[in-house]
Amino acid sequence: MSVGNVSHSGGSVRRGAASLPPAQLVRLHRHSVVTVLVIGGDPARRCGIAQLFHRESALRGGPFVKIDCSTEEERLRLALQAWLSPACTERAISAVRAADRGTLFLDGVESLSRDAQRQLLEWTRRSSDSPFGGEGVQWLGRLVAGSDEPLAPRVARGSFLRELYDVIDKVRVELPDPGTRKDRPSLYYAEWSAAPMCP
Repeated sequence: MSVGNVSHSGGSVRRGAASLPPAQLVRLHRHSVVTVLVIGGDPARRCGIAQLFHRESALRGGPFVKIDCSTEEERLRLALQAWLSPACTERAISAVRAADRGTLFLDGVESLSRDAQRQLLEWTRRSSDSPFGGEGVQWLGRLVAGSDEPLAPRVARGSFLRELYDVIDKVRVELPDPGTRKDRPSLYYAEWSAAPMCP
C-alpha cells in the first residue's frame, strides 16, 4: 500500500530505503491502536519509544504496563491464561487487565518460549474484530512489543512463530545499537528528550 511516497511493506513504514524516524511513526499512528514492534537499542530506549506511542495516542489517559518477557514470562503467561479463561478469578488483577484502555509493552519477546508465543498468539487472535478478550470480554488497548534483535531470522529458523510475528510487526521502529554514532537522540527526533525512560 502506498500513500504519496510512504509505503507500508512487511510491517515497516519506509520512505525510499530508509525508515522514518520514530517521531514521524508516532504521529502517523497516533489515532490508531495498531501493534508496534520496537527492535534494537537498549531496554530503556525501547521502553521510551513504547511510552512515546502511548503518550501521543488516544489511550494516553490509560495505564502503561511493562512486562520484561526475558525475566517475567511466567507473569505474562498467568496474565494471558487469566484473560483467556472466563472462569479464572485472577482476571481482575492480571497484567493484561491492568493495561486495559492503555498500552501493554512486552519487551524481550524474542526470549519467549514456544508455549508462551502460542498463548500470546491465541490472545491476539481474540482481537480479530478489533478488541481483545474472551467471550463477552473486550480488551481495548495497544500492544507494543520490544526485541533486542530482528525477529525475521528467528522466524526463518523456526524459533519464533511466523503468525505471531505477522501480528506484532505492523509498525516497526528500528533503533541503532547502543553507543554507535547514529544512537544520538538528536539524529532521530527532537521529542526524545521529552520521552520518559523506563527504569
